[in-house]
Amino acid sequence: PLQKRYGKPIPPPLERRADYYECFYSSTVDAIDHFCRIVKSEKSDWLTMVFYGYFYGGYTNVGRHLALQKFLNLDSVDIVSAPHVYSRRTPGEDAYFRALPATLARHGKLFVDEADDSTVLGKIATMNGRRIKAESVAEGICMLRREFGNAITHCVGMNYMDVDGGTFRAPEYVAEIARAVKYSRRALELPWRRVSEIAVITDFAGRIHLPPERNLDMTDEYALRELQFAQFTRIGAPFDLYAADDIDAETLKKYKMIIVLDGIALSDGAKSVLKEMQRDNRTFVWFYGAGAFDRGSDKFSAANIRDLTGLEIEITPTGNMPFFTNDLTWIDRPVSPGFAPAEKMAKFQSWQSYYFNGPRIPAAKLRQIAVDAGVFIYSDSDDVLSASESALMLVAKGSGKRKISLPKPKTVVDMVSGKTLGENTTSVEVELTAGEVLLLELR
Repeated sequence: PLQKRYGKPIPPPLERRADYYECFYSSTVDAIDHFCRIVKSEKSDWLTMVFYGYFYGGYTNVGRHLALQKFLNLDSVDIVSAPHVYSRRTPGEDAYFRALPATLARHGKLFVDEADDSTVLGKIATMNGRRIKAESVAEGICMLRREFGNAITHCVGMNYMDVDGGTFRAPEYVAEIARAVKYSRRALELPWRRVSEIAVITDFAGRIHLPPERNLDMTDEYALRELQFAQFTRIGAPFDLYAADDIDAETLKKYKMIIVLDGIALSDGAKSVLKEMQRDNRTFVWFYGAGAFDRGSDKFSAANIRDLTGLEIEITPTGNMPFFTNDLTWIDRPVSPGFAPAEKMAKFQSWQSYYFNGPRIPAAKLRQIAVDAGVFIYSDSDDVLSASESALMLVAKGSGKRKISLPKPKTVVDMVSGKTLGENTTSVEVELTAGEVLLLELR
């Protein structure tokens, strides 16, 4: 069936180009549309929910969700869901979504996070070799609070998934879920709005245009999303996540800092939008050869990087990129091409440009760039932080006192204890233990 749809014999993997992948991934979206329209034809007021558009994938293109732009335009789909990332679920980590909630919101689609964390009562201890199960009742409560905090601060929905049976069957967990339901209802009475001054751009499907050998070896993309993305959650300021092919100047104009995570093969349309935004004293942060590949000429070009970033970045035959091995360690692995230098920056008349070649740029360095860009910093503690106009979550990396600043005076209430921490204040201080999740209502 796929060969019939493709219109010619399917080439072997090392000969597959963008036209094949576009057909391959589109067939999935066509199937989604077909079945959702059946639902709509039965009951026009029924809502459809689909698991699609996962931000995180595996090491290769097989099985990924790369027809996102076509999917976003389906009027047969109302709600999108996905479990949050499995690789960072231990205490103190971010457990970020495997979706792009800001992009989905642009298209009027509600995102519902699937909360399938495994408490101490769960059976599944690891996923892809990494621990995902709580080792105590207290850890399980932290996981439940973190997933709720991510949802309420991103202004999205959430549903609980008992992934392996019985994982919530304890009074402590039932009470925690009841508290989340209570505050979900409370949140609907408060301003339901994101307040991010940072946008993160990911080129969701750009790599299908790369030469076939680069198409299959996704070392660079995997490292950027696993290692670097985790640092974005610790900058101390919220950010919104967008697909590169879905950005426009009107959407991006409210952001002071734009981070392009994996833009080596950006489309001409995405490049044009990003260049248009290089004004109003805006700051850009680019990673690993941003803009280097020209889809039209099918080549990598240093001139392309310079044209997009304003920086002189050299292309080298090979470079190093971290790769997650089967024995659960990160090692440097050759990738082709490489880029040099490792870091570079320049300040122009109306904007600033920062370039980083690898995915190990610490949150503290990114935070300083954000400060220089005029971004408001809620916390400088390297903890995971997310915030909306009416809610704030902080996941403690270690134990100790934390100071949280607010951009304007608020009454600050601890969602768990119900205690008012401050009235008409722009800062509060709290004492936290490692892995503890702080949830604040901002009135």
